[in-house]
Amino acid sequence: MFGLGLSEKRDKAYNQRDWDTVISVARKQVQSDPQDVKALNDLAVAYYHKKMLTEAHQICQKINEVNPIQDLSRQVAELGVRYMRYHLVQGETYYARGNYDEALRVFERLRFLKGNLSDKFHRAAQIHLSRGHADQAVSEYEQLWKWRPERGDVVLKGLHAVTEKFPRTAKAHRLAVEVLKKRGQLNDTVNGWEQSVRAGAKDQADIFRLGFYYQIEGQDAKAMELFEGYALSHPEDDGLHWFLADLQLERGQWDKALAQYRQLMEKWPENPDLIQARLERVAIQRPDNVPLQAELLSLALRRGGVEAARARVQAALPTARASQPLRVELERILVKAMQEHADTGELDATHALLELLLLLNPSGQGYRSQLDQLDSVMGPQQICEMEERLSSGMLSEQEAFILLSELGERYVKLGRPDEKIIAVYQQLAKPTSPYQPDALFRLGFIFLRQGLVDLAENHFEKLGRLALPESVQAQFWYEIGMTFERIGRPDKARDYYMRTMEIDVNYRDVAQRLRQLPVQPQPATQAQTQSQTPIAWPPPQSDPMAVVRERYDRIEKIGEGGMGSVFRALDRVLRRDVALKFIKKDFQYDNEAVARFIREAQAASHLRHDGIVAIYDIHVKEPIYIAMEFVEGGSLRDELKKGPCPVKLVQALAVQICDALGYAHRQGIVHRDIKPDNILTVKGGGIKIADFGLARIEEGGGMTKTGQVMGTPRYMAPEQILGKTVDGRSDQYAVGVMLYELLTGSVPFKDGDIAYRHIHETPTLPGVFNPAVPAPLGAIVMRALEKRPEDRYPSMDAMGRDLQALS
Repeated sequence: MFGLGLSEKRDKAYNQRDWDTVISVARKQVQSDPQDVKALNDLAVAYYHKKMLTEAHQICQKINEVNPIQDLSRQVAELGVRYMRYHLVQGETYYARGNYDEALRVFERLRFLKGNLSDKFHRAAQIHLSRGHADQAVSEYEQLWKWRPERGDVVLKGLHAVTEKFPRTAKAHRLAVEVLKKRGQLNDTVNGWEQSVRAGAKDQADIFRLGFYYQIEGQDAKAMELFEGYALSHPEDDGLHWFLADLQLERGQWDKALAQYRQLMEKWPENPDLIQARLERVAIQRPDNVPLQAELLSLALRRGGVEAARARVQAALPTARASQPLRVELERILVKAMQEHADTGELDATHALLELLLLLNPSGQGYRSQLDQLDSVMGPQQICEMEERLSSGMLSEQEAFILLSELGERYVKLGRPDEKIIAVYQQLAKPTSPYQPDALFRLGFIFLRQGLVDLAENHFEKLGRLALPESVQAQFWYEIGMTFERIGRPDKARDYYMRTMEIDVNYRDVAQRLRQLPVQPQPATQAQTQSQTPIAWPPPQSDPMAVVRERYDRIEKIGEGGMGSVFRALDRVLRRDVALKFIKKDFQYDNEAVARFIREAQAASHLRHDGIVAIYDIHVKEPIYIAMEFVEGGSLRDELKKGPCPVKLVQALAVQICDALGYAHRQGIVHRDIKPDNILTVKGGGIKIADFGLARIEEGGGMTKTGQVMGTPRYMAPEQILGKTVDGRSDQYAVGVMLYELLTGSVPFKDGDIAYRHIHETPTLPGVFNPAVPAPLGAIVMRALEKRPEDRYPSMDAMGRDLQALS
């Protein structure tokens, strides 16, 4: 009974905030039972209120020793919220000592308690503000206001500190107006701001408080007048002019924003990166703005030369092909740059710019003939240089093969004698050469052109003995068959068409060609073969894929998805590997499927980020395909086949995913189908997000409609399942599901009514299935999996910062 009496006495003193009595009683109880967590908790709280921070911290450490943290949700169920307060005390003692990282970790662990122990939000906000992270500080005050609206005075005081230090923080102003309005204090506060401004306030913060209030209340004209007037009176404040230009951009005042950015560029010519980043933002919103795209291309040429111009043209290509004024202006700039390089004798740059002009306008102004003429000028010198390097003996075997491949292309283009071409390709046909299949194929065609059918077939047979992907074999046999058909050898054509059909009975029009061959073979003599029309290289095509092979070489199938097949290929013009994604035949006449396929290219074409697969081009006529960056590696689905991933690896991947998605969301694009299959792993490290086929452009006219449910059910957010409007937080939910799967080896809900469970059930903490998952990481995942979007992180960037803080 004595012990019970002490507990009651301690409880009474605790409720009356009589901390001296709490300390006295709790010490006695701890001496009697050193593992009495409740007495220890109250002792730590009392020490804290008595400013005895060292003692409070020591008691918190003791509690952690006798009651190690494993599952906070279980701990709160066993002890109750009051006896969890020692966690908050520990965070406060870390804060008082300046150990902000540890303090934030403690406060993050307590986030699942929502409105309980709410000081965690205020203290975390103060830490973020001290580090200059205004948005993160505001996010904490948003949570405090959401869960504890009666603490609005603390929220307002904190937001006032944020806007004093960072007056252009829009989130802080929006929240402040909301809190003031709810508390009935808005009119008096606004009157005070207006009086301060009329009196010529020197406090920049009041200017921005009033201006943002006007914006929030829909009085944009008054807000812009206030900001523009203040900017005129403070021409030296570059930060203010940055803000104003960004605001004009946000309000769709493209011309004003562009004028501001140009002025800043003139003022800061030595630091164009920030300017260019802003101009890129405008370009994403207005891809058809001709002056803007021209400015960006000119800037790229001045700053980065031909390579930067190539990237700019590729980014603008989809829009330029649909907009003649834009294409004409970009052509004008490139032609001028090409002529300048030609006048100064910079032939390599001239050649590269002609290739870009040809890419921009394949049928325009004789670019092909100019390129051929330049090749005839440059080619001999380049050939001499290549031949000298090959004869130097300084190259490795693989380097020699690469150079021989380029030399062979030059020989063919410049019409060098067959003997020289044959000598190159015979070296490339060695078993150790990566170009062996292509070399054997080309040698066979050269010998056919010379009438040496047996020798040609000998090379084709060698080709057949190589271990090649079936798609490549079918392509070889089909083209060889067409060539034999063209020179009047239906017997040989039949053999190769049959080989093609053994691989794929539906390959192109091979079945039709086979049926149209004469029933009785009509062999031609050697002399007859020689008298036929010369065989061109590459062999002419009569099917839709001809346009693809004109641009791409070494086409090899590497994968297949629900709507399309993916091939690896070499871009003949830009000399780089690409991935070609073709829509399947089954979907070619399905308008919605074609629209979704094209939407993938449109959604991602303006995204330029190391963590997102780049889109190079789209071909909207038959065959419909997207040309995109080739990523050598696998996907996170491949990693999952090995079981749960190491925690450190998951953290590193998650930071990169958040960074890439955060960028996409800032451009107004929501992916809507995030899953391990669409996260590609880059050979050598890193990730790239692919497949924006279900993407929604938030302010681009509405690619999808509310009510349409698209995505992969196991990774879909509740609002997505219900057909409601989605935003970046829907992607965040999918990332949460994926991280859960990477950490535990399984998605949170894998059986039963998955849609119902996503909407109504709370997942088990990942640490239950994998004890190696630290509580802070588990808390981040669980926050991303909140049912209501507003309970998740406000952005992928915010989630990424929390993940980054764990490393």
